[in-house]
Amino acid sequence: MSANCGIIAAAIEKLAPIELAEEWDNVGLLVGSRDREVKKCLLTIDVTASVIDEATEMGAGMIISHHPFPFHAMKSIRTDTVAGGQLTKLLKQEISVYAAHTNLDAALGGVNDALAMAIQLHETSSLRPARQPLVKIVAYVPPGHVEEVWKAMIGAGAGCIGKYSQCGFRMKGTGTFLPGGDAKPHSGKLHQLSTVEEVRVETVAPASLASGVIQAMIAAHPYEEVAYDSYILQNEWSNGGMGRVGDLGYPMTLLDFAAQVKKTLGVQGVRLVGPADTMIRRVAVCGGAGMGLASAAHQSGAQVLVTGDIRYHDAQDAIADGLCLVDAGHFGTEYPVLKQLQGYLRGCSIANGWDCLFEVACRQADIWQCI
Repeated sequence: MSANCGIIAAAIEKLAPIELAEEWDNVGLLVGSRDREVKKCLLTIDVTASVIDEATEMGAGMIISHHPFPFHAMKSIRTDTVAGGQLTKLLKQEISVYAAHTNLDAALGGVNDALAMAIQLHETSSLRPARQPLVKIVAYVPPGHVEEVWKAMIGAGAGCIGKYSQCGFRMKGTGTFLPGGDAKPHSGKLHQLSTVEEVRVETVAPASLASGVIQAMIAAHPYEEVAYDSYILQNEWSNGGMGRVGDLGYPMTLLDFAAQVKKTLGVQGVRLVGPADTMIRRVAVCGGAGMGLASAAHQSGAQVLVTGDIRYHDAQDAIADGLCLVDAGHFGTEYPVLKQLQGYLRGCSIANGWDCLFEVACRQADIWQCI
């Protein structure tokens, strides 16, 4: 089957829900139409002139970027400006742009998990967990359709509690109904009270996914009118969050660790703050510009924070608190997520039978060069 921008966007948002994005961010489908059919997608950190040229030459109908384009509100579209010219080219070539930014930073399997995995951290957890209310969803299903309805609910994102998935509860009972008017009951007769065996199927979902879970449940349910309950719980659901902290397989000096980060991330150079012989075992990471999490990194017991865009005085404050730093660059600390996202979308393509190719852009590069 063919895929369109809306279908691909929904898959990305299942991995990185829009609700995880910071309020100031600009994420989602930013250029194009959700109905536009897509055969090829190009994945990139930034939407640049070179990336747009690459997308054009490969015939890509969609660019999936980490950094939004456009990022800020545009009061005019001038073709004689860089941004206006790029936007015009995208529209002329019918190339859509989808951005997953801070929501992909925070998501499980997103930017920070990819960075932690690249550095080979173990037993990772979030530095600043993302939390939202849980919703309990209860459906009443005839026995022969339980598995079909259950799979639909799980497929829409329900059933996750901590490190466990497909969590739910089932109980047999008796349902009653009286079909009236022009009803088309799955069983029973019009104007006659019926009793049927049903299974109460219940599970939980984060509030952001509850509507989709209910829609999927109703679509899979055999009844014309589906009886179900949905209510907010006092429990909170944590799904990722900003930054990660974890442990190395074995301790090493700050100097050796920084060299390993440089090699692992494939960057031209790194900057480090702190005594070179400091023994490092517990490591905090935040892709992009993550010095806002320095205090959380220190409180987590990490000896070092790996991030990018570190400013001089922020570095002074960190080392005064006893926290070492490794600056591997904004681009370098975010780039690992592209392979992760490519693998995820290729998996979605195979599972859903999409006729769509996902490739990581070759013409993107860190804006900084080291000599």
